[in-house]
Amino acid sequence: MLTKETIDELKSSHVVKELCGRLEAERAAAIAIPNNHSIQSIEEFGMLRQRERGTMTTGHIVDFTNYINAINENYETKLFAQSQTMSATAYFNLGDKDHPGHGDYKAKLSLDETPLFKALQEIDGKGQSQKQTAEWLEDWRSHITASTTDGDIIDIRAAIKAVRSMTIEQGRTSEHTIGNMSASKGTMESIEASSKTDDLPAYFTVTCHPYHGFEQRDITTELSVLTSEDSPKLKLRIIQKEQIMQELGEEMNTKITDGLTDKAIPIYNGSFSP
Repeated sequence: MLTKETIDELKSSHVVKELCGRLEAERAAAIAIPNNHSIQSIEEFGMLRQRERGTMTTGHIVDFTNYINAINENYETKLFAQSQTMSATAYFNLGDKDHPGHGDYKAKLSLDETPLFKALQEIDGKGQSQKQTAEWLEDWRSHITASTTDGDIIDIRAAIKAVRSMTIEQGRTSEHTIGNMSASKGTMESIEASSKTDDLPAYFTVTCHPYHGFEQRDITTELSVLTSEDSPKLKLRIIQKEQIMQELGEEMNTKITDGLTDKAIPIYNGSFSP
């Protein structure tokens, strides 16, 4: 047990260096402090850490798998992936039942959405004014294809013009039919959308790479009128979004597996907290 006088002497750097050298040789990680019986780590004073630990974080699959490949040679990697959040975590020091590890040396992947896919996610199902909808379509028009309810392709510039010039009329009626561009608001009230042009679009297909390094895909949105607001709004809704996200999750797992040098590393679906 170190005395108070010895502790005071530790203020001298050469004494600390000599003591840490002896403790490091013995792989000691802490010393007892007699005045309050606490345990104090001295690892920070040593030349080396007692063990490797830390977290590498990235939004790109290539960097994630490259780091795992560099580390896995000396560790037994365990990998967990979550398709719902498009993320994955690789643990290098979980160990096993005979030699359990701390689980604090890891790599984390949280995929970065491309700007277009992020913008599409933000607008999905959100009620917007004609001006806001038209401006969004104008911003990304080089990646968008417009079509009618019959599937006929419309020139994107004409489609955006049709959205800008759309007339939304509100009147009293007993009709209860819900259409692509019309919807019942109440028992005796409905809203109808029409345009001064002949090119009124019903669908907008966005072509993009959802995440960096992913395959390009077409994502179709449906244009409709929201009537639950005080004033009518336009809405772009991604069709079969759940199916799309499931496919993207499967693509993520495939790309992770393809990028690993050691194909024996298992990928568990889910998360793990050590």
